[in-house]
Amino acid sequence: MGFRANLQYLRSQRHMTQEQLAMLVGVSRQAVSKWESEKAYPEMDKLLAICDLFGCTLDDLVLGDVRVPGSGDKRDSLPLGATGQASSAAASSTATAADSGAANYQVPPASNAMPYPVGASSVRPAAGPAANPSSAAGGEATSASPVPSFTQDVTGYDDLRRSYSWHIGAGCSAFLFGVAANVALAGNDYAPGRMTAATGLGLCCLMLGIVVGLALIIPANLRRMDFRTQHPYIEDFYVQTERSAAIHQLSVGLMVGIGSILLGVALGAAGQGIWHWSGASTGAAIVTAVGCGTFCIVTAGLRMSMINIDAYNRGAEVGEGDGENDSRLPRKWRAVGNAITGSIMSLATIIALSMLFTGNATNFFGLPVPFFLFWIIGGMLCGMVNMVLQACCTARN
Repeated sequence: MGFRANLQYLRSQRHMTQEQLAMLVGVSRQAVSKWESEKAYPEMDKLLAICDLFGCTLDDLVLGDVRVPGSGDKRDSLPLGATGQASSAAASSTATAADSGAANYQVPPASNAMPYPVGASSVRPAAGPAANPSSAAGGEATSASPVPSFTQDVTGYDDLRRSYSWHIGAGCSAFLFGVAANVALAGNDYAPGRMTAATGLGLCCLMLGIVVGLALIIPANLRRMDFRTQHPYIEDFYVQTERSAAIHQLSVGLMVGIGSILLGVALGAAGQGIWHWSGASTGAAIVTAVGCGTFCIVTAGLRMSMINIDAYNRGAEVGEGDGENDSRLPRKWRAVGNAITGSIMSLATIIALSMLFTGNATNFFGLPVPFFLFWIIGGMLCGMVNMVLQACCTARN
């Protein structure tokens, strides 16, 4: 048997489709199809992954017969004619069985090794007589091997989705909480060119917020990049109830986030008009409310956006670094997103340059806010807009 026949045999033995094998090995379905049609050959790391997956040796997979462990080492000792005839007959029979996809295809077990990687116990076939198509007594088929369910998260993508969305949302909020603390501590005691204990403490809080935000965002992005490198293709295991729950979470996150921001603005206005708050206290309350709203919107939006597995796999097909980008948005949605984000960054640029050229680079209407912070806030808002548009488009589809 050659590699093509061995691979088809291993797939048919476990009733595994090309899509399922591609997901577990980390390639596209088209790549598996090319392997089995002998139009391409897998790289060494993929060969080793297949060996680990099915519990066979590299010699048996490439040179021998996976039905007979150790046959790859003995291949050279067999007569050439016998080897050729056996390989031809085996290839013909296994190819027919793989193409037909018959449920009662009779094969002996390849080995006692577990055919699935560690952590995939939820998709392993059941052990015992039900897993073996031949009965122990008569050797005749009593029942077909159960088809393993691959609708489980065998790669840990859902855990990554939840962790990533939480860390990004918390990181964005940490930036804003640092700004709020700086405004609250240094706002009432701010004077251009003079450093006091309050302004120094406020600056430390601002730097701490930036550090905490980066400490949350950068590792989360690195983990996501590493996951995509290890799993360029994954099976879509989400069911409709999970998608409906994500849509519900998105709507709740948007309502709570927007409500938090509006509540902060109302609280700031009431604080100045009724309780006679200072400008620093008002600004700190508003920025804190914006930080809470940002966490809700970003977290819910990312969770909804990343549930689109088709977009994740399309990103790998075209060689993109991230499957969840706005390239999958319809043209009208992209036009709306570009108009909103362009307006946000234009406004941020106007405010920042006005502060810089009027000599108030660190003073915004009496608040100790540096001019460059508006570009940071503008970029965060643009990211939130694109993310919400993507999530809404995913929910609509």
